[in-house]
Amino acid sequence: MTQTATYWGPGTSDGFGGFSYPAPVPILCRWEDNNERVRDADGNEFVSRSVVYPDRDVDRQGWLYQGTSAEADPHDQAGAYEVRQVRIMPDLSGTLKEVKAWL
Repeated sequence: MTQTATYWGPGTSDGFGGFSYPAPVPILCRWEDNNERVRDADGNEFVSRSVVYPDRDVDRQGWLYQGTSAEADPHDQAGAYEVRQVRIMPDLSGTLKEVKAWL
């Protein structure tokens, strides 16, 4: 994985109608701008904007940005997108896993 991305974990309510997010974390990934038909956790179908293979676990409702960002809020970073679905697939030996995130 040679591409760089920025990951924000899911936000928590700030009590005033907004959200606060954990500090952005730079990660390595493979980023594909590829439309795929996917179902979210509620069973609703959507068409993804991008598919990302990050070097670590990411959570639904987290955010990813292709490149490096220091923004505290992913909404302030143009081109940052919400993680709408995640699949974690272990290999047969259980020592490695593939993480796939749809945005």
